[in-house]
Amino acid sequence: HKKRRGDFYSIQTSLIVAALKKMLPIGLNMCTPGDQELIMLAKTRYGLVQG
Repeated sequence: HKKRRGDFYSIQTSLIVAALKKMLPIGLNMCTPGDQELIMLAKTRYGLVQG
């Protein structure tokens, strides 16, 4: 019984998003330019930035 690729992808994505949300406050507190860029890239990539 195979799972569809889409299901696996969405599970993986939600895990990544959950991890990002956990790490986000830590990253924002560290506030080095490189980290900020990585955070923005991650947010943009996974659609966490809205508007």
